[in-house]
This record gives sequence, structure tokens and C-alpha cells, in this order.
Amino acid sequence: MAMVLTGDERRKAHQRIAAMLSKGGDMTGEQLLSLARLDPTLFLEPGAPRDFGGWGRSESGSIKTWLTVATVAHATQTIAHLFDAGVRPDDEEAFSGRTFFGYSVWMTSPELTAQALRAGANPNITTRKAHLVVRPNDRIPLRRIVNEIARMIQYRMSDNSMSRVAWMIESAQQLLDNGAAYRDPCPTIVDGDRFHRNAISALTSVWNIQHGPWLRTQLRPLMQKLVDKGASLNDSFAGIPGEPSDPPLIHALRSGNIHGACLLIELGANTDDAFLAQAIDSNNPAGAMNLLDWTQAIAEQDKADSNRAKLLEALLKRRLQMSPATVQEPAPETGSAPQQVPTRRRAMRV
Repeated sequence: MAMVLTGDERRKAHQRIAAMLSKGGDMTGEQLLSLARLDPTLFLEPGAPRDFGGWGRSESGSIKTWLTVATVAHATQTIAHLFDAGVRPDDEEAFSGRTFFGYSVWMTSPELTAQALRAGANPNITTRKAHLVVRPNDRIPLRRIVNEIARMIQYRMSDNSMSRVAWMIESAQQLLDNGAAYRDPCPTIVDGDRFHRNAISALTSVWNIQHGPWLRTQLRPLMQKLVDKGASLNDSFAGIPGEPSDPPLIHALRSGNIHGACLLIELGANTDDAFLAQAIDSNNPAGAMNLLDWTQAIAEQDKADSNRAKLLEALLKRRLQMSPATVQEPAPETGSAPQQVPTRRRAMRV
């Protein structure tokens, strides 16, 4: 049963928390959780990390509660319990000037993301008070997690990295399922220049080729949710110095991401020659304006035919509405078995 510790017992509890969290990570597990169960107010007391020799990061003055330290340390069990105990995820005093979604722990913990949302977290806000010193991407949880996914999938990933990406995709979907607004293009700062980037393009620009088929499957539901929320499959960049303003499909192909390009096609990206002609013509070594011919022309020799075949397959998947190949007619009065009657496949609009 929870209680409020006082006097020497409270001081000793603070010292134990300091010793546990100084290790970093979620190494404390059940021990830290037991203190949260004993007295949740320990984790909300202002100034405790500094008063009791907490983590070195608290020396900056920005970390004001043990809850903040636990959040930075990814102590997921303890955070989840404190939400159950009534801590509000958007309490900026408890989280040292941010909301819970202003930290990174939720991105690779779908369970904790769900817990925070159930506890009333606003899926669109990370901070209000420190908005002048927080980068624009960090103020929008969905934008932040999309950027992190896009960063990770460029490289060859270990099994652990692939698991983290899968968790982040699940967390991003939970945000969308719980009312997160789509706010692209979101301003981003790079080398002092402000530009805008579309989430769809960020997620399909560059994939490590080894993981292409896996990412094509993993990202499909998230990208579909983004499209349903208003993300564009056909707008990519705006105002980026030195970057082409290609639609995501062309940008993916220029980057060698054939699997990402196929996913864009399957989801409904515009493949009309007239629409793509301007982007293709800006870098068209073979003089071809057709998407398939251009893709084959810019690919390495040993990949040209394979890339063309993959695109043709994606176009076919989009054109055909998948339906059962047969339907059963009522059995004749003679008692013979039901006849299998072929059904007509309806073409989808491309």
C-alpha cells in the first residue's frame, strides 16, 4: 500500500533512488519500482536529484525530479506505475518543463506509449514553456518519431535495431490511432537553413538494401495511416538548398530505393507520365520520359532489368483489386456439387 514517507525514512529512500539511477538505463528494475509503489511522491519532489546527488545530468538544473531522471534512464516499469498512480503525462512540473512525449523513452516502448495515452497524454505536444529553445521537430511527437525511423533505416541494422524500428513504427501508429494530427510539412533546421520535408518522403528516401523487403512490409500500415491523415504521396520537398523537389517516388528511385518506390506505387503514388515528366527530365541520361524506361536507364547494369520487373509487379498489384477468384453458385437440383464460377477482377484507378 502506498504511503508518504517522512523524516529519515524519506531521506534514505531518496538516497536509494539516487544510487539506483546513477547506473543509467533500466538496470534498477523491480527495486526502483518497489520504491515507486511504496511512495510515488518521492519521484515528484522538486529538487530531489540535486539535493541527493542524483545523476550528473541534473547538474545543469534542467532535471528537477526523480521522475525526469527515470524517464531519461528509460525506467519503463517505474514510469508506467506512476501513470497508474495518477501522474499526468502532460504535467510539465513533474517532467521538468516538458511533457512525457518530450523524451525518447516512449518511442521504443509501444506499451509505455499506450499507457501514456490512456493516462491522458496529448499526442501532439512535447512542451509549451520552452518552445523557444526546443527544435521544431521535437515539439511534434509524430514528426520526431518519423525522423528517427527514417534515420535508422538508412543503415544495415542488427536484430536489436530491427526490433527498435518495429517498436517505433508501432508507437507511431498508436499516436495516429489516438488523434495525432498530421502536420507536414514541418520546419526543420539544417546548418542554419530552414526547410520542409514530407513524412512520406522521409520514410521512403533511403533504405538499406538488405532490409528492403522487410521494411516494405513493416512500414506499409504506418504509411497508410499517414496518407489517411492527409500526408501526400506526391509532394516531397520544399525550399531545401541543393535538394531536388522531386515527388517521393522519383526521389526514392534516384536514391536507389526500389522497394520504397514499389511501396509508394502500391499505396497510390501518381505514376502518370505527364506528372513525372518534369522531375524525370531534370536528370534523364537516356532521354526516356517513361517511368519504367527511366528507372532502367539510371540503374546499375546488373539491377536494371530487376528494378523494371519490380516496378511492373507493383503497378500490377495496384491495378488489380484482389478478390476471391471464385464464388459458389447454388447446387443444381440434381444434387451435384456446387459449381465454381470465375469472378471478374475489377481494375483499380491508377
